[in-house]
Amino acid sequence: MKVIYITGTSRGLGKALAEQYLQNGDLVVGMSRNSTIKHPNYQHIPVDLSDIEKLEKIVFRPTDNAESYILINNAGTLGEVKHVGSMDSLMIAKAVNLNITAPMVLANKFMDALCNEKAPKYVLNIGSGAGTSAIDGWSVYCSSKAAINMFGEIFDKELMLKDSNCKVRTLAPGIIDTEMQSEIRQASREHFSDLKRFEDYKKNNDLNSASEVAAKIISNFNLIYKNKDAIQSIRNY
Repeated sequence: MKVIYITGTSRGLGKALAEQYLQNGDLVVGMSRNSTIKHPNYQHIPVDLSDIEKLEKIVFRPTDNAESYILINNAGTLGEVKHVGSMDSLMIAKAVNLNITAPMVLANKFMDALCNEKAPKYVLNIGSGAGTSAIDGWSVYCSSKAAINMFGEIFDKELMLKDSNCKVRTLAPGIIDTEMQSEIRQASREHFSDLKRFEDYKKNNDLNSASEVAAKIISNFNLIYKNKDAIQSIRNY
């Protein structure tokens, strides 16, 4: 039995990943503000992941007969789609906390609690192609996803230096039909010049479902971790 910790399990990719791992008979611990999953193998930690003080209360514990431990830093937010000079300071801070500070804190706590466990450990950070692109109106999202890419690279280097039985990867899952895509389509053209492209994704049925992407991630899990590149796209698999 795998023990999987997933952030953002109330909806979207996080929920789809949790449900499919549960179907496989694994133990899933979800972290989100609301619980939308009912299953005997599902444990929920109600938490606002943008509240750093509350992250300190999250505890990772060894589990008897665990085949492996997996932390999936999935939760994220687009934040305000506005040009610099028009954004709300508090909204900037909350988005950065959720997109990069929370994954770093949780990965640190995960390693600290489980570093001596013999079972293999994996950290999967859900990144974005936006982390390597400059998109107007998305300064907070692009910057925080670029940061998660670099965090993953440094974390991976540290693990190799220690010859650890933990591995980390950062994955760009592609365009998924989630509430974030809906938020993007509601943006103002004044602050987001590329709006039409995202409207066309929906119009042309180019968006992947969360369940499809979750299935690809799980079925190609070993391939993802065999690849030496820290930043990858599920489209490669």
